[in-house]
Amino acid sequence: MRKLIKKGDPDVYSDFIDAVTAGTGGSNNERGLLQAVRTLQGSCLAAPWIRDNSTVSLLIVSDEDNCSDGTMCAGKPYQESSFLLDYLASIRQPGVNARAYDLLWHPDMSQAECSTGYNKANIYAEVIDATGGTFGAICDNDYSQSLTASRTADTPACRCLQL
Repeated sequence: MRKLIKKGDPDVYSDFIDAVTAGTGGSNNERGLLQAVRTLQGSCLAAPWIRDNSTVSLLIVSDEDNCSDGTMCAGKPYQESSFLLDYLASIRQPGVNARAYDLLWHPDMSQAECSTGYNKANIYAEVIDATGGTFGAICDNDYSQSLTASRTADTPACRCLQL
């Protein structure tokens, strides 16, 4: 799904559910950091969408790490967390007006705590930590608590998500 979901859209909940249940078909090499930077640059949309002086909040939803196991993009600049962090630093101040939030299998969680996770999200966790964001477990049956916590944790009340 390549759609900008905005506060006030008529069916935000259904749009979000459609976006995060996109399936497991396709490439076996997820490139979340590359897609996040492309999205922030506006390359997935007809026109740039980030307002000047706005706060940027990213939500990454994945049952794997960046580059699937963290290594499948060997030699590519987007393999490391610094790819996204450096881009964020070029447009905002990470931890001040740019944060990342993730629904993932956090490195501190055991397989028993996240039995449907495919790979622990070590690289995504670095981005969360560096930006002062929060995470929720991709294995949860209901994401409402995680999403509510991220919205109330010193973040703007209105933000847009590119999923």
